[in-house]
Parts: sequence; C-alpha cells; structure tokens
Amino acid sequence: MAESTAGHCAYCDNLLGRRPTIDHFLPKCDNPHLVYEWTNLYPCCDGCQEVKLDKSEPAALRPDEDGYEFSLYFRYDSEGRIRVIVDKKKNPVEWDRAMATIRLFKLDNRYLTTLRANALTAHPHAPQRWPQKPVDADSARGYINLRSDQTPCEYRPFRALYARD
Repeated sequence: MAESTAGHCAYCDNLLGRRPTIDHFLPKCDNPHLVYEWTNLYPCCDGCQEVKLDKSEPAALRPDEDGYEFSLYFRYDSEGRIRVIVDKKKNPVEWDRAMATIRLFKLDNRYLTTLRANALTAHPHAPQRWPQKPVDADSARGYINLRSDQTPCEYRPFRALYARD
C-alpha cells in the first residue's frame, strides 16, 4: 500500500518513517462496514495516526480523489507549519476543503509541526525552498522555478524534496 503514495503519508506528505500505519479515512466506529474496504484505507505516518480526530469531516480532501495533489493545496514553512495556498477569494470551496483537511488531521498540531520541521532540517535538499507567490508554475505538479532575484520563503512539499533522492 505504501507504494501507492511513494512511501509518503497520504495526509501530511511526510515520509512514512520507521513505523508506518494504515488509517481508516472514515472512522471504524461510525463505519464498521468499511473496516476492510480498500478505498477507506490509506498509508499514514505515525504522527498523523496519533493525532487524527476519530470522526469524519465530509468536506475533507481525500488523498485518492481525482486531481488531488498535496502540493496544489498546501505548503510548509521552515518551522514545519502548514499553510493553505488555495486562493480563498477565487476558490472558496477548495479553500474550505483544505481547511477541513487541516482540522480533521490536525495538520497544524504542534507535534506534527515539530516532526515536519525536523524532517525538513534533516533533508539534504531542504535549503531549496518555494517562493510565496509562484512566478512560473507547472500546475500539474506544482513545481515552481525560482528567479535569481526571488527570496525563498517556503519549503517544497516533501514529495518534491524526496523525488530528487
């Protein structure tokens, strides 16, 4: 199952680490009929498994839905804090869905923030960051080319970092 996310957590995009888990997107207690349903199971890092709410959030982004890519919704700063990059005014529905995802998985939780900051600091490509406002973006992948006069201010999503390894 971890191959489906290239060894990354389906929720926070960090590497699964030494203790990967499988998570039920819709909680077992409310959906016992989905306990063994493949479409309700996702590879999850230990941190997300530990802090995820045991409830469902209908608006939350599902990692396997068409067109979903973590980097199109979220960015991390050097301290591991998550930020929604969807424009609230231009696309309020997707912004609300991104915020629902943060609430459900507690992606702004201090514990997860610390784990991400440590992972970003330890990674050999971590100094290369994303700009706050993209100049030249490939929307299909979320990759951004920096101009030499731009100030780097946000880290790439984990998959973009680890794709270089």
